[in-house]
Amino acid sequence: MALQASEETSQRVDELDTRVADLEENIVLSAGNYGYISRRINQRVSEVARGYGKINQIQRGRLI
Repeated sequence: MALQASEETSQRVDELDTRVADLEENIVLSAGNYGYISRRINQRVSEVARGYGKINQIQRGRLI
């Protein structure tokens, strides 16, 4: 009986982990958060691009 309870608990935890991961991956961003993330991505792409020297728009697009 204890083994069955442990298995059921483990299965339930796995299901909850899956649901939480799905919620985290699909969370809706506010406009402010989206803008902040977009700016940070663009800043990081610029930093990487500078490390490569002069790159064209196609190459820059591939970094994003």
